[in-house]
Amino acid sequence: MNMDIIRLLKCIKNHLIIFNSFLGSAITINKKRVSNQVVLYFLMLMILMVVGCAKGANISGIVTGDVSSGVLITLSGDYSESTTTDSSGKYTLYNLNDGNYTVTPSLTGYTFNPASTQVSIANHTDQVANFTSTSAGTSSTTVPKFAYTANKSTNNISAYTIDGSTGALTYVTSVAAGSNPVSVTVDPTGKFVYVANEYSNTISVYTIDQSSGALTAGTPVATESYPASVTVDPTGKFVYAANSLSNNISIYTIDTSTGALAYVTSVATGNNPISVIVDPTGKFAYVANSGDYDIGSYTINQNTGVLTYVASVATESYPVSVTVDPTGKFVYAANSLSNNISIYTIDTSTGALAYVTSVAAGSSPASVIVDPTGKFVYVVNSSDNSIWAYTINQSTGVLTYVALMATGAYPVSITVDKSGKFVYAANLTSSNISVFAINQNTGELTYVTTGSAGTAGVDPQSIKTTTGAI
Repeated sequence: MNMDIIRLLKCIKNHLIIFNSFLGSAITINKKRVSNQVVLYFLMLMILMVVGCAKGANISGIVTGDVSSGVLITLSGDYSESTTTDSSGKYTLYNLNDGNYTVTPSLTGYTFNPASTQVSIANHTDQVANFTSTSAGTSSTTVPKFAYTANKSTNNISAYTIDGSTGALTYVTSVAAGSNPVSVTVDPTGKFVYVANEYSNTISVYTIDQSSGALTAGTPVATESYPASVTVDPTGKFVYAANSLSNNISIYTIDTSTGALAYVTSVATGNNPISVIVDPTGKFAYVANSGDYDIGSYTINQNTGVLTYVASVATESYPVSVTVDPTGKFVYAANSLSNNISIYTIDTSTGALAYVTSVAAGSSPASVIVDPTGKFVYVVNSSDNSIWAYTINQSTGVLTYVALMATGAYPVSITVDKSGKFVYAANLTSSNISVFAINQNTGELTYVTTGSAGTAGVDPQSIKTTTGAI
C-alpha cells in the first residue's frame, strides 16, 4: 500500500481514539440514542480530521557512514512511530502534525552522529534530519584523510595525504586526467574520484588506494559539450555533470563495486550551466546557470537518477557556484560579477527555491561551501585573494560576516573536510593550496600552511577531500 495512505490511516486511527471517547460520553448522556446534532458534529469533526491528516508534514533524511540500510528510525515527542532506512539509507516519516519531535537512529553494533535530532514542525513544513553511522568496532572520531586537486594546465590530478591533527597536506603523486580538468569530486564512501575534463568532454574515473591515497584510472565516459562541474549524489548511486556549452546535465549510474559510470540520459538546463549540486537527502538537484543569472531546481528519480525540472529562481550577476547546507534547508549561490551571495530556502516537498536575500562578498567570488555542522559558510574571492567567513542564522539561512583571511593568488575553489576542522582553498595563479583551521565556536579561520599543487601539477582549478576514522 502507498506509504502516504498508510500514514494517513495511522493519523486517522489516532484521532478516532479521541472521537470514540467523545462519542462514548455522548451516548452516556443520552442512553437511548445519540442525537442528530451529536452525529452531525461528529461527522464534521471527522472531515476536519481527515483534512488535517492529509496536510501533515514529513520528516525525511539519509543515514551515511559505516551502515546505511536497515537502520531503525524512531520518532518521539508529540507523536510516536518508527520506520527503517531503505537500501540507500533514506527514510521518511509521513503526515505529521505541527509540533516538537525527536528523531533517533539505532542499530546494534553502531553509533550515530548526532545520537538524536530535535525537530520542530510548523505550518505543515517538511523537515530534514540526517545522521552518520560508525561501527562500534571502530572509533567514532572522523578525520580528514586524502585531498585531490584537478590541475587544468598540466591535465592531471594531484593526490595528498592530510595530517588529521593540523590539516597540513603531504603530496603523494599525480595521475593523468583528460584535457583541461576543471572539477573534481569524491563519492560519499571515499572509494572513487570523478573529474570533469572541459576540453575533452569526458569524465575521468579513478579508484582510491585506501592506504596511500594514490589513484588508479578507470575508463572515462563521454559527456556533452564542455563539462564544467561534476558531483555525486549522497547515496553514491548517481553522478551529474553540468555541460556549459550544450546547456544540459549528463546523468550516470555508478557501479558501486568498481566506480565505473554508465550513461543514463541528459536533461536540459538554462544557459551556461557551470555548477551542479545535490541536496543532502538526495531528492533534489540544483544548477547554477551563469548565462541566465538563475538557479534551476530538479527532482531526482530515486531509481534511475533522472532529473525532472521544477522551477528556476533568479540570482544576481553571473552565478558560478551553488551549494546546499547539510540540513537541506538552504541554498547559497556565489555571484561573480555582482560580488555577493544569494540565499534561498528550500521547499522540502518540491525542491523549489524561495529567495531570501543577498549578502556582500569580496571581489569575484568563485566558490562557496557550507561546513558539515551547518553553522558556517566560506567563500573564496578570486580578485582580492581572500576567503570570507560567515555564520548562518539557523532559522532563516541569512549570513552574517565574521572575518576574512588571505589566500594565495587567485583562489578559485574551496572545500571543508567532512570532520569540519579544516578549510582548503585552491589557488590557480600561485599553483598551491592554502590550509586553514576552523574555530568551532565562531567560524573564524587560522592559517595553517600552504601546500604545493605537486611537482607535476600547475593551476589547480578544483579541490575535494575524503575522510576516515581513527
